[in-house]
Amino acid sequence: MIKRNCKRCSKAFSVKPYLVRKGCGIFCSTKCANIVSRKNSIGKYRGVKSQNWKGDKLTYSGLHDWIKREYGKATKCENLDFCLGKSKTYDWALIKGKSYRRQKTNFLQLCRSCHVRYDKNWLKKKK
Repeated sequence: MIKRNCKRCSKAFSVKPYLVRKGCGIFCSTKCANIVSRKNSIGKYRGVKSQNWKGDKLTYSGLHDWIKREYGKATKCENLDFCLGKSKTYDWALIKGKSYRRQKTNFLQLCRSCHVRYDKNWLKKKK
């Protein structure tokens, strides 16, 4: 048996010589190996690097997931003129006339009541 120190936690452990020759025996446990592996791969294949990247051809829910991930949950109402201030739930709303693209300028934060009123008015004008 060969004595080694874990690459992650520096704990001393024993490993069989044939495992060292194979390139194994670097970590004391699978837990340490998985932690190092996870740290090295986080963010590596996100966004444009992802094999599932769709650019601007993404779905409604995909776009809303993207805006929440990039800019966080909506936290305030940007409709200062007509907001009643009663709602405590906030949404990202698509600005009238804008297309569903990965741009923050196409969205604004609204409280739920303002969002519903905003969409109702837009649908009435659209018909």
